Amino acid sequence: MTIKRFNQQTGTYHQLTDLEILEQLTSETSLLFSELLIRYYPLIRSIETRYPISGLEWDDWVQEASYVLWKAASSYSTSRRITFGAYYKRILINQRVDLLRASLAYKRQMDRIAYSLDIDPEFYENSLQDDKVVLPETKTLYDEAIQDYLAVQLSPFEREVLLKTFSHPTLEAVALNLKVPVRKVRSAYERAHKKAQRLLEH
Repeated sequence: MTIKRFNQQTGTYHQLTDLEILEQLTSETSLLFSELLIRYYPLIRSIETRYPISGLEWDDWVQEASYVLWKAASSYSTSRRITFGAYYKRILINQRVDLLRASLAYKRQMDRIAYSLDIDPEFYENSLQDDKVVLPETKTLYDEAIQDYLAVQLSPFEREVLLKTFSHPTLEAVALNLKVPVRKVRSAYERAHKKAQRLLEH
């Protein structure tokens, strides 16, 4: 439905302009905001097509675009010497590009985690004895991404084992610290590895 205003001088109705909607837009005027959102649906769809992001559903993108639209409506001023449509487009593209960069950066982090965990456990144990080979890189990967995603997927014990491997030279040392059999530690470590691979397959 398109919202229109009656012009007493001409005796006709006309579609509200963006500025007329913005002038009346408050937190209580949801109908006006819906009108504005529908008006910019083609733009929202166009930007989604132009900057595809794997894993970001259309409904989630519309919700993000709605939030950006509300922010744009709240901050827009005619003193900017740019139409509201152009102003919103610029902000929405910036937001989409930020989301795309974050998605690509996250994918790179997950690829690096999978590569790190794909090392044979025996080689992993041996190379961990030389901090220059694996340990600093693994610590960085954990700090950047492990708690962001893998921590949600891992069991408390798997998470504890993975964390311990960053501060202990071998899986045997981890087992000794946790006072559990080595096979239990090794099994937890391998499960963490498999979960990382499954995440990357989606």
